[in-house]
Amino acid sequence: MARETELKFLVDPDFELPSLESTGAGIFSVVELPSQALSAIYYDTDDLRLARSGLTLRHRTGEVGVQPWTLKLPVNGIDIARDEITYDAGPGEPPPGAKELLTAFVRGRSLRPVTQIKTKRLRWSLVGPEGQDLGELVDDRVSVLNGASITQRFREIEVESHDFDETGLKKIANGMRKAGASAPDQLPKALRALGERALAPPDWFVLPPSPDDPVSTAVKASIAAAAKRIISHDPAARTGDPEGVHQMRVAVRRLRSDLRMFAAILDPVWSQELTAELRWLGDVLGPARDADVLIDRLRSDSADLGDAIGPIFEEMERWRSAAAITLKAGIGDSRYVALLDRLLRDLAEPNVLSEASDACRRVMPRLVAETWRPFAHKARGVNSDSADEELHAVRILAKRTRYAAEAAAQCLGPESAREAVRFAKGAEEIQNILGEHQDAAIARRKLMDMATVQLENGPLSFALGRLVERQSVAGERSRRLFDDSWRRLDQKGKRTWLNRRGSR
Repeated sequence: MARETELKFLVDPDFELPSLESTGAGIFSVVELPSQALSAIYYDTDDLRLARSGLTLRHRTGEVGVQPWTLKLPVNGIDIARDEITYDAGPGEPPPGAKELLTAFVRGRSLRPVTQIKTKRLRWSLVGPEGQDLGELVDDRVSVLNGASITQRFREIEVESHDFDETGLKKIANGMRKAGASAPDQLPKALRALGERALAPPDWFVLPPSPDDPVSTAVKASIAAAAKRIISHDPAARTGDPEGVHQMRVAVRRLRSDLRMFAAILDPVWSQELTAELRWLGDVLGPARDADVLIDRLRSDSADLGDAIGPIFEEMERWRSAAAITLKAGIGDSRYVALLDRLLRDLAEPNVLSEASDACRRVMPRLVAETWRPFAHKARGVNSDSADEELHAVRILAKRTRYAAEAAAQCLGPESAREAVRFAKGAEEIQNILGEHQDAAIARRKLMDMATVQLENGPLSFALGRLVERQSVAGERSRRLFDDSWRRLDQKGKRTWLNRRGSR
């Protein structure tokens, strides 16, 4: 998988390219490259599920030495970047690897050709003062075809970064705009060609709730956020990216927590069934995520212990490999696709009780207060002698309280929303502190189990002992940090918004 970072500009047919050497972006020379005649067929579902989610899958000819199939995936939080995966396969049926990565978006629908684009491309290499390859400029004259007929024409300039920094790209954008180009417009050619249907929102989109909306809209928002997070991170998880697995697991946990918070306004059978499916998916994701966390932790903590620790990581990697098999089997199961379909159906019409018609501003603070009370009771009972399991229970309750406050903040008035966000950050701080404590406790137990079967390996036993000691120190540090963090959160002034039923 490669990451493509580029600026796109829609320009008039008679637009004249400016001198990029004068933009201050560090371009020393612009060297013309051979032109290309490209022909691309884009694939999608009948209802354009890929396009509406910002993805494109194409088969393109006309580039020498480039694999013809390309799947482009949006990068969360970076508008000008997309992850690009290429495949070497003939025209017609999309490659199996691409179809697998699109499982969560397609959800059983067939992929078929939806538009054809022909492009006359002029190209230039952007060269730095020391001969370095900074990027490539292309001038595309695009024709959109319906059979043999041309239905649309447009011209697009692209600057693909190979070695520009953010400042350099901004200077190029300024130079292009001064010459009469549009502001950077990252819309893919296929979406521009497909028109309004491709620009419709994805299936998980719902409008954010407002203070006077019924609280059922907050339920929809929670389901939508989970569906978006799971689906958008699914391809990364399938390629073995730990962050993709982590984000999917967070989505599952957050929605389960939200369903618990909304329990009083939800049909119990509907809620229990959805929770059970989410718990199943959490069990699929959990081992892979736990293995990633533990391996990263132990690598960091053992950097000075030399080769003696090798068997530790051999064991960890076996664990991770087994977890990866569990993950692949789970998200390759029809049950997973059925869960995604259910989430998208349920966000349109969640099965709620009559109480869900009350306004968000009246209901949400009460629901957060009900989540806070068991958290406060448990946290106030913790002391220096409390078992690891008790601190872990406090962490779970802190996380639920944080999620509840964040859900409430989306649909309260400005003042209450600000207070809810600050309150959520306090709960998140405790969650993170006790998360570090729990990770240390799990690592310590895992290491001690390994030590019982490595008694005859002196160097390894010594290394295991050092690592166990370091986990104990980390755990004690987390306990001290928890005390201070809890005192800051457990103040009445932090909770005044919970008693407010207005729209402030």
